[in-house]
Amino acid sequence: MRRYRTNDDLSPEFRVDPPAAPVGVQAGTARALNDRAVLRQLLSGGPQSARDLYREIGLSKPTVYLALARLEDLGFLIPHDGVAATGRSSRYFAVRPEAGYVAGAHLSAVEATVMVADVSLARTHGATVSTSGRTPEEVAVALREALDSACRQAGIPRTGLRSVLVGVPGVVEPGRNVLERTPGLPGWERADFASELSRAAGSTVRLDNDINLAAIAEMYFGIVPPYSSFLTLWLDEGVGMGVVLEGKLHRGASGRAGEICSLPASVRGSQSDSKPLHELVDALSLRRLAAEFGLGHGDGRHILRAAAEAPEGTAGARLIDEYSHRIASGLLAPTIIVDPERVVLNGPIALAGGDRLCVGVEDALAQYMPSTPQVQLSKVAGNAVATGALSGVLEAAREEIVQSIST
Repeated sequence: MRRYRTNDDLSPEFRVDPPAAPVGVQAGTARALNDRAVLRQLLSGGPQSARDLYREIGLSKPTVYLALARLEDLGFLIPHDGVAATGRSSRYFAVRPEAGYVAGAHLSAVEATVMVADVSLARTHGATVSTSGRTPEEVAVALREALDSACRQAGIPRTGLRSVLVGVPGVVEPGRNVLERTPGLPGWERADFASELSRAAGSTVRLDNDINLAAIAEMYFGIVPPYSSFLTLWLDEGVGMGVVLEGKLHRGASGRAGEICSLPASVRGSQSDSKPLHELVDALSLRRLAAEFGLGHGDGRHILRAAAEAPEGTAGARLIDEYSHRIASGLLAPTIIVDPERVVLNGPIALAGGDRLCVGVEDALAQYMPSTPQVQLSKVAGNAVATGALSGVLEAAREEIVQSIST
């Protein structure tokens, strides 16, 4: 049943003639464009009242009422409890979850993490399955298992997903769904790997660089203001960077923007003795550095977490100081070139270093630059790559639903 009166239901003195369609635009087309504008706003802004909608979109009240009535009749909308900011009771509408579900995932040598959500983000479900020691074929099975688990939580079959976007380590060739380089992951770069994942998932799987997706997550769910410029530095078993310029992810001409693992960097006090950055700051390098300071050969995250809590003057404090300078050495060139507002540290190792690592990196950069960006930890909850993949696939799925309204 419609919850808003149409123009014909109104008394003559309150009726508003619909605006004339622009030259060359049919009335049906104008209606469809209005419906799309209302649906697009509800998809991006969540449950809203008619009052919210006409203020946000700029359409007249009768136009919004008519669009809501049509969208409800078409099955796109459901009623939603809500109270206007003024405190006045108002009818709210939300996009029906059944309008579509999508999935974002993170595939690594350790695990497959999946997030499934409806297109309005009213409900989100996740699952993780181990991929350690698995062949590419077994990794595809792990992805399917994780998708099955998350879809069961959502109450939908895996085949009910509109699309799946998967973050993977390595360069994804522009215009092709193929990994060009996957260090330490033999077989992932073969041409049919994405097809193998698609067969397992039961829907088309698109691949994207994992760190680029983590950067996208920062724009949607992190600490970065819209339209800002920032760098995301990922520290784990590997090293990578995402580059965002004025609110847009920068991929570069060949899709390699941010591939800084081979960028020359140096240890503190040895500027002439440079090494590839990953040989100074990745997990293996951190464990070696810890051994030099007599802190054992344990897991890099545990080592750095303990060092971040160590009193000044101790081996732990000296370790985090040296590690901060190594990171800053690698950040120096891209930071000078991009001149970002901030640098976001992410990845298991960076997060283990906490705020003390951020302060150390910022102080080290200040020794070489007259103006330094703010260095902060990522605030994206959970798996940032899977979150970024979900954010990326949502935008395309929402627009596909909006465009399904025929003119």
